[in-house]
Amino acid sequence: NTVEQAAKEPLLQEREMMMEIPDPVAGTMWVTGKSIKFGRTPMVVNPTPLIGEHTRELLSDVLGYDDEKIGSLEDSQVIKTIESTPAAAD
Repeated sequence: NTVEQAAKEPLLQEREMMMEIPDPVAGTMWVTGKSIKFGRTPMVVNPTPLIGEHTRELLSDVLGYDDEKIGSLEDSQVIKTIESTPAAAD
């Protein structure tokens, strides 16, 4: 089977082993889903993060950078944020 054939296999879809998810850039796409299931911990399948989507959050929460420092890094093109990434404007 090809990946496309596997993605369309009814049993895999019913068991959520192949899932169709929305992606802000690619549209709808098939991904591997919930191959392991836990009774009390539901698995969440999300699209791949966009370039720069979590940059501000990581720099702020993990490294303690303030908005001014992050803005300076962005202006100097040292980092990309979701706001400075061309795909985000589409």
